[in-house]
Amino acid sequence: MFFPVELLRLLFGMALLVPLSYALRYLKPAFKYWYSLIVGSALQIYVFRWDMYPVYIQHFIVFAIIKLKGPRCGLIVTVESMLFLSGYQIHEILTNYGGWTMNVSALLMILVCNYSLLAYNLEDGSIQDSKKVEALNPDQKRYRIISGELAFADFIGYCSFLPSALIGPPLEYQDYKHFMANEEVYGSIPTVGVNKVLLETIGETFLCAAIFLFGETYYPVATMRSADFYEVHGFWYVLLYVFLAVCLARFRYHCGWKLSMCAIHASGVSYNGKDFSRINTVNIL
Repeated sequence: MFFPVELLRLLFGMALLVPLSYALRYLKPAFKYWYSLIVGSALQIYVFRWDMYPVYIQHFIVFAIIKLKGPRCGLIVTVESMLFLSGYQIHEILTNYGGWTMNVSALLMILVCNYSLLAYNLEDGSIQDSKKVEALNPDQKRYRIISGELAFADFIGYCSFLPSALIGPPLEYQDYKHFMANEEVYGSIPTVGVNKVLLETIGETFLCAAIFLFGETYYPVATMRSADFYEVHGFWYVLLYVFLAVCLARFRYHCGWKLSMCAIHASGVSYNGKDFSRINTVNIL
């Protein structure tokens, strides 16, 4: 089984995120911002190297759209971000078709979600009419942002937030702001609860890795690329093999998503005042 160095670098970076994010809960707000921004950005550069320059270009484009279009930036930011991501992925297909290397598209996909969430929350925050405000659903009311509150430093900090710096998951800007300021429920995150959910998620991560490695050993997807496989085996064997191979292969992604949740839980940003379900990626069952 071959693991390219780019993938190993990503896995190492994601593992590092867990202890580095755990420390966030013990930092004062004034230092927490700089710690998250500097360490998060450093890990992004370490993992993705020169692939990070399109991400920085996209940061400036999105922030410029937000400032130029103001409260009507939601659709424009979303469409532009998706087109930018699509253009990057098409470029990768044309220049590295069939290649097995890690690129920054995984991070860009998460950032598209963050950009869109932010832009539409700004739209909701621009509503002045009290009746229209009341018509918003509870989440829209909670996460709406007044455009004047968004500075470029806060925007960059949000995009480079340490626990989600590599492959997400996305989070709401207001959750980021409250967490960084130790406000609301984030002023009293229970350490016992953090340790419990963190250990559970680490266990789920290893379980996903074990299932994937079992599948890659006994039911590798690569086998389906061979013409001999279809000539030697009958229809029902091929159908069953394809079903098992694909089902087991998906745990590769579950493993990555669960590993990313380890950093989220370690930081405590997933705490909602009762449990740690504010942010979640996948339920493996």
